[in-house]
Amino acid sequence: MSGPLARLLGPLALLAPLALAAQPAGPVPTPAAAPVPGDQLTLTEAVLLAEQRDARVPVSLAITRADLARARLERAPLLPQLSASASVGYNTQEVDSEFFPAVDESYRDTTAALELRQAVFRWDMLSRWDRSDLRAELARIEEHGRVQDFLARIVDRYSAVLEARAAQEFAEAEARSLAEEQRTIRDRESVGLATRTGVRETEARAALAEAELIGAQDRVLEAEQALAELIGPGYAPPQPLPPNPPPLGTVTEGVEAFVALAQTQALEVQALALRRAIAESEVASAKAEALPQLDLIGRYSDDDSSDSPLGQQREASRIALQLSLPIYSGGAARHGLQAALAEEDSLRAQLDLARRQAAQEARNAWRAVDTAYRRLAALSAAADAATLALQATRDGVEIGRRTQLDLLAAQSAELRARRDLVLARYALLRALTRREAAIGDLRGEDVARLQTLFNRRVSGADTRQD
Repeated sequence: MSGPLARLLGPLALLAPLALAAQPAGPVPTPAAAPVPGDQLTLTEAVLLAEQRDARVPVSLAITRADLARARLERAPLLPQLSASASVGYNTQEVDSEFFPAVDESYRDTTAALELRQAVFRWDMLSRWDRSDLRAELARIEEHGRVQDFLARIVDRYSAVLEARAAQEFAEAEARSLAEEQRTIRDRESVGLATRTGVRETEARAALAEAELIGAQDRVLEAEQALAELIGPGYAPPQPLPPNPPPLGTVTEGVEAFVALAQTQALEVQALALRRAIAESEVASAKAEALPQLDLIGRYSDDDSSDSPLGQQREASRIALQLSLPIYSGGAARHGLQAALAEEDSLRAQLDLARRQAAQEARNAWRAVDTAYRRLAALSAAADAATLALQATRDGVEIGRRTQLDLLAAQSAELRARRDLVLARYALLRALTRREAAIGDLRGEDVARLQTLFNRRVSGADTRQD
């Protein structure tokens, strides 16, 4: 894991064996043991496994290295340029003269030179220096975006498995309940205490519950395969979320404050703002292409042609200031400036659009969290009411005021109410994660806080949904 990625993963990076970045102050925690296939998997372990397996991770690290290298490349023309050259020549010449003896010779000559060139003045020197910093910051922002997507993808797939398993458990419970009731009502029919219509209705409910169970089992397999694509097969997620998950991450005074934050901190907005600043800097560099440039040049050379009777060995040193002024370059300077100005206009429009989209996405994310909390409260009340209704129906059956079909309906309603409550908790979890992502603030410490919701282990015998 690279330095920037380790910093973004925060506490998770302390567990990663590949972390190369400087660690936070204080004692470093002992790395967690690698999970064993078959063990119940924590969310933190899922992130670390995905970091090792997900093909997007090395791609992301390579992109960041390339971006940082391009950032450093901006400053290269402003730094000293040292070059060396050498040549060996073989010469043959014949000279006839009326005044001097004829010459017919073959000889070798050698030349070696060192040249140091330093840019003294460019009209865009400061622009280039700033552009290097801007590109480095852009590389970090874009890597943060990729890490954020990585974390959100793990949370989504991890919670999807738990959600699918919870739905399957409720479907199994309902199927078992209806199968038991089907046997009971058949026994009652055999002694004349139940009607044939009641039996048929129970059979229909049982068949429908079996069909729903098959669909739930298929969704579990699909969710597990999606998670296994990232972390590998054979890992079992732990017990589902407890009731009432706590708030996650940034808390602002209201939706408008959150929207204003998103319009400046959303990763897409930050990246486009940096790209626009880079484009403005490139406009300055394009203008500078047509302006004078001043360089300091130092040169040392050694020429040796002493193999010739008329040759010599010569060493020379030279220091000079060179002023150059482009006069005509085939229109390159003019077209380069036009392209830079057009790119700046394009990025300005893209930034304005990104801010509008960030505002809309922030409102949607805020509303999704608010809706998820209110829905969770309503479903909690509904589950309590369904439990009370089920108990009242059982009492009614005992005194003969309610039928067995009424009891079946009450049991089904109570199971579905508790199932909807459990699934609402996962919807809230995803909504909280996406809200943090909307302002570019989903980090490793957020996933570490989410881990506290999954710390309870479930035994093979205890599969109840609290």
